[in-house]
Amino acid sequence: EMLSGFEGRKLVPEEFRQQLRLCLGLNLSPPEVQGLMALMDANDDGYVECREFILFFFRTAFHARSDERTRGLSQRFEEEQNQRRSKQTAERNARLAESKLYSHPFTEEDHKRAMELVQKCAES
Repeated sequence: EMLSGFEGRKLVPEEFRQQLRLCLGLNLSPPEVQGLMALMDANDDGYVECREFILFFFRTAFHARSDERTRGLSQRFEEEQNQRRSKQTAERNARLAESKLYSHPFTEEDHKRAMELVQKCAES
């Protein structure tokens, strides 16, 4: 029931932001939302689909609750992912700016802040 606002939908940034606030109590800034969407958007279409959100959210919850050893491995994996994302961020921003779906440029700091908030929510 908590995720009913995501079910069967493709959300643009503002809708996604509203659903995060309504369903999870997360109040993210527009750049944080766009950074988070960039992390979740597996097919890179500029939308967050229900399946993408659920996979991302539960993967985040799993990592948040895993033991110290797994966390170390996860951190290394995430560092590698972050390096790849950093490289792709400028390209993605340019591409999405052209599509007019994303109106707020986001930084790696926005990614990090959004992830911290989602992880905190997933842990509870």
